This record gives sequence, C-alpha cells and structure tokens, in this order.
Amino acid sequence: MKVLIAEDNPLWRGMLKQNVESWGHEPVMAEDGTQAWDILQQEDAPRLVILDWQMPGMDGIDVCRQVKRNPNHPFTYVVMLTSRDAQEDMVAGLDAGADDYLTKPIDPSVLRSRMAAAERIVKLVPPKEWTVPRIEGYDVKQLLGKGVFATVWEAVRIDTGETVALKVIRVDLATDDVFGRFAREIELMEKLDHPNIAKIYDSQINKKLGYYAMELMKGGTLEKYVQDKKPKGAVLIFMIAKV
Repeated sequence: MKVLIAEDNPLWRGMLKQNVESWGHEPVMAEDGTQAWDILQQEDAPRLVILDWQMPGMDGIDVCRQVKRNPNHPFTYVVMLTSRDAQEDMVAGLDAGADDYLTKPIDPSVLRSRMAAAERIVKLVPPKEWTVPRIEGYDVKQLLGKGVFATVWEAVRIDTGETVALKVIRVDLATDDVFGRFAREIELMEKLDHPNIAKIYDSQINKKLGYYAMELMKGGTLEKYVQDKKPKGAVLIFMIAKV
C-alpha cells in the first residue's frame, strides 16, 4: 500500500523510505508539512501517513489536524514521529487526532509492527465518509469527529430539544473486543464526576446498535487544558484514553 512519509531531515527521510520499501509498501515522500498536505488532497492519496512533528511550513500536528477534522477527507491513519517524549507532547498528538505516536530514535521492528496494525485497520475502514446514523429519539445534525470504529455527531434530543454529542459504533466493523471496550468506556464515564468530563445522558449497546449521548462541551483543546490545568492521576489517564 502507499505510505506518505513526511520528514524534513534527509537522513531520517532516507532511512524511513528504505524501511518502508523493504516491507513491501510504496513510499510517497514529502520534505515538509505543506508538501504533505498537498499530497493528501490529491485523488487516491495515501491512507497511511508517517508524519514528523517538527517541519518547516505546516508542522506534523497541523497536518494531522487538517486530516482528522475535515469531515470530507477520507479516513487516514496517522503515525506521529517526534524526538520529544514529554507527557504534554503525547497529549497534544492525540488531541490532534493522531492514531499512533512514536519517539525517535525509532526501532524499525517497532515501526514495522505498528504499520502492520495500521494496514489492517485501513483495509477495514472504507475510504469515504460514514453514513449519517439513525438513532431513535435523536435528530443527527453534523459530524464532529471520526475514528476507526466510531464517529461522534452533533445531535438534538427530540424530547428536550437539547444539543448533545452522540458517539456511535460502526456495527459492521466492530468486534466483540470493540463492543467490550465501548461498554467499559460508558461504565467509566457514568462513574466519573468531573467538570471537564462530559456527562452521559443515554446509552445503548447490543449487536445491532452501540451509542451513547453525552453533554456537548465546546471550548479549548485537550492540549491547552493539560497545559493550563495539569490534571493528574485517573483524570489525565481517562482523558488520554478517551481521545
């Protein structure tokens, strides 16, 4: 499969290209973030992307945000590379929508295993947008975010008129493990009481449907919240796991 490699350092770029080719993939090279974004807007663009964090022009985080927050962009699996391993940097990468995160220097065997997992996921998820879900009691308005097996939608509760965020599992792609993790996620959110964790109003999970409706919280990014508030312990772990 085609793999976009965006890396401004010639040494790292050459090493990544050589490894990706040796594993049977077709590398598509970019020397900076702007070039990477131009490639990703082309027809039949790579759906697996390896992005260096710090690059001239658009950095890797900016490119990742553009890819993940554009509802019209096909699903693309993003692996962020960085020489920074601070907790805040990991959160920033996840907040931007990155699917995986590796620190330099990179062990080729680790990168290969991560790419193999990414390839399996990319083959499962259709490239185009997911259809708008039909959930009884909700008027679904617009897509807010998308992941591998679930999407988040802005919706209105028909009985109260309240605007909520609706997280919905793609049932035809979900496994028993996905359903199990989704159920545990709901259980944990229902137990936690914190002003920066959205409240759950309603949920349902079975083999035909999996969703929960939660408080729609608008405001700053998770990265900014962590920098300003420096949450610790269970709250931070939960927030990272939720991204």
